[in-house]
Amino acid sequence: MNLTLTPLKIKISLRREIRLALLAAMEACWVYAVFALVASLIVVTPPTVFSIFLAYWIALIIGRIAPRVRMPWVQVQIVVLAFALATAFYLGWIELYARQFLFDPNWIAQFTRALTELGNGLSRAHLIAAAVVYTFVRGLGFAERPLTLWFIGFQFRLGIVFFFFVLIASAFLKPLDLSAWILVYFILSLFAIALARIDEMGSDLPVGPRWAIFLLAAVGLVIFLGLAGVRVFTLEALQGSLSMLTPLWNVIQFLFLLFIIPASFVVEF
Repeated sequence: MNLTLTPLKIKISLRREIRLALLAAMEACWVYAVFALVASLIVVTPPTVFSIFLAYWIALIIGRIAPRVRMPWVQVQIVVLAFALATAFYLGWIELYARQFLFDPNWIAQFTRALTELGNGLSRAHLIAAAVVYTFVRGLGFAERPLTLWFIGFQFRLGIVFFFFVLIASAFLKPLDLSAWILVYFILSLFAIALARIDEMGSDLPVGPRWAIFLLAAVGLVIFLGLAGVRVFTLEALQGSLSMLTPLWNVIQFLFLLFIIPASFVVEF
């Protein structure tokens, strides 16, 4: 399913768009974990996952359009910078001033003042701006990258490393419950990896209900096996298994003693 935007000659593939959205969503999970740790240390509310995802996704879209615009490169960079600034202010409005009118200059002045005030330390406005800048730059860099199985797999492993260090740091600094976001991260990553694998295998299965059912079944099976493995390989399950084997262990001890006593007499003889 391909569409062509004639002015910019951009081919849009539905599968690629889904993979880009999944990439933005899975990366938003571990980026949120990092900013949640920082926010817990300065006692403010972290940026939401939705804001991080939206900034990343917008950057991916702009990063594909910008190189194809017939303008001098300096002007293109200025336009991209303007989009980044608009995204930061829009997400700042969503996070902090959603009750006010979007085009009300009062909240724009308040948000600008909050960004320029550094005397009282970091605030939530600073974290929102930092999250937008980081994800926007990262999204621009990945916009033209081929979404191969290796690339998606590498980003998946990189996210696991970030989650690992965040959990280690939170254990020493301030405990964070990120279990829900880790589960969401794994589910989204499995979808992205499955899509990359399907495309690399050259599957001719068109995007539709059958394709969606096939993808959901594959990812669901992996998640089920993973959860079953976690359920089985716990200390409680191990203790329960050992307690079930206690009668067998008693029989083995009895047979061992029954054998070792006559054997000791034979050796002594």
